Amino acid sequence: MSLTEVCALLTVVIGLLTLLVTVAKASFDAGWKISHDHDDKNKKD
Repeated sequence: MSLTEVCALLTVVIGLLTLLVTVAKASFDAGWKISHDHDDKNKKD
């Protein structure tokens, strides 16, 4: 493989990993917010 192909492949792999991390963080943040909103409602009662 030429240097251009290797760089293109690395760019694609890094992009996919970045997307995966972003999706995982978003789902974790949503779950965290839902969990803590539920706890806050229980404390108010």
